[in-house]
Amino acid sequence: MTHGFVALLLLLLLGRSFGGGGGGSPGILREQASKAQRKADDVKSSARRSAQAAATPKPWPQQVPVGMPPFPKGWQPDEPPPKAVQDRAWQLLPVLWKKGKGNRKVEKTQGRWITYQAEQMGPKRGVVAYRIRPEFMPTGSETAPTRSV
Repeated sequence: MTHGFVALLLLLLLGRSFGGGGGGSPGILREQASKAQRKADDVKSSARRSAQAAATPKPWPQQVPVGMPPFPKGWQPDEPPPKAVQDRAWQLLPVLWKKGKGNRKVEKTQGRWITYQAEQMGPKRGVVAYRIRPEFMPTGSETAPTRSV
């Protein structure tokens, strides 16, 4: 959203307040305009992150090795998540939420196995990335038998 849109919204709010659509003090109008600006900034930020994620190449189809730890016991939140994990979480947002809350996908991102899970974050839908807990790190090679996920 642009500053022009916010200015138009402010004019509409002023017109409603002074045009018989209800009273409104300048303080209330400033508060409403501030809320509208924060929401516009949030939408703009989400759109920018989504566009950046869309430009990131998606991974090749992968086979998950046998012996991965059980979820959630063997996993912990990937904090702080690297940019590649953040981008992949943005890419998976519509995919995972298409099937609903709690849906997850295990993928190798930047050489690490990550479980992406659709989770509600307050009023917003999000994807949380989990990495393997150090004590559950699989031993052996990547050429171990695999299974499809």
